Amino acid sequence: MNFTPKQVITDAKNKKPRRIWKFLLLSLVGLLLFVLLFVITAGRDHGSIDDSDMLIQPASVLAEVDNAHYSLPVFDDFTNEQQVVIEAALDIARDYDVADRESIQQAVTTTKPLTDAFIAASNRAGYQCPDALNNYSYGVEYCALSDIRDLAQLTMLRAYESMLSGEVDAAIEESLAVVSMASILTESQHHKITHLVSMALYNMTHDQLVVILQDANDEQKVIIQQTIQEYSPEPTKFANAMKAEYMSYKSMIRTMDTNTVSDQYGEFDKPGPYSLHPNRTTEKVYDFMKLRSEYYALPCIERSPVLEGLIQEEVIASTDLTLSRSLGMLILPNRIGERFYVRIIAAMAGDNYCDVESLYEELVTQ
Repeated sequence: MNFTPKQVITDAKNKKPRRIWKFLLLSLVGLLLFVLLFVITAGRDHGSIDDSDMLIQPASVLAEVDNAHYSLPVFDDFTNEQQVVIEAALDIARDYDVADRESIQQAVTTTKPLTDAFIAASNRAGYQCPDALNNYSYGVEYCALSDIRDLAQLTMLRAYESMLSGEVDAAIEESLAVVSMASILTESQHHKITHLVSMALYNMTHDQLVVILQDANDEQKVIIQQTIQEYSPEPTKFANAMKAEYMSYKSMIRTMDTNTVSDQYGEFDKPGPYSLHPNRTTEKVYDFMKLRSEYYALPCIERSPVLEGLIQEEVIASTDLTLSRSLGMLILPNRIGERFYVRIIAAMAGDNYCDVESLYEELVTQ
């Protein structure tokens, strides 16, 4: 069949609109697929998951007379001169084994009102920081937990001086006050930092109790044993710390729609509207924190090394911060959420509750 030049031109004109329609049709299909995927995935980061098993139920508020918080001195309330004296005593308390006896006695005498208050507070029903109680949102303000740690160190210095003076009963009372405070700190406050301070108090008391047991009589040993059994470390409490961390990070994720978030790596300024990025950040954080919470809820003897290995692998894999700067991270659909997830996992810290529990079990057997 022969075509005239006029027919060829006519056919070419007819094919051009067809190409345009095909292009428009393919573009429309692509747009519809994108909208469909967006509807399915984009909203999943705004509380659509059932995370009720990772939410901490509100604790009952203690009366002020039962709350150790109101019995503890606050260092910021002291004058500059008083704080200088306290800091000098703390320097001795941190290295009391190399300090001379006269310096120890002077430090114990000048800080006796503080340690008296700490010992009295340790006998309260519990410890609750009013600003942080039942508040697990990101950026919650804690009470000065460092003051509690410093007061515990001063009390341990006082127990050491009591031992040097042969006052075993006094040394026992002073040391066990720190053990009691370590226990009540985490009864109704489940923030991770509270648990870490509690473990620090348990650790600083252990060595002193070992020395006291060497000079204690049978009756005194019974008192120590009974108190340790009542206030000994409970590693399963750390499961609540993981729930508290999840609640905090969940609130942080929700602020990312409008705010710049700061963490230990600096400011994390999202480059665009977070809600427009399909993501599963909350779900990923939930899955990981639930795994950790279930792990810590087990008694130490039942914790599986295999599960611990899986958790550590996840931490190591997720803390490669160079990943967030790679080209691959830039083209991922959840690039903002992935960067944020990396930061969350990088900030995770484990616990040594089981190590502390083992030390105190040995004390009881002694």
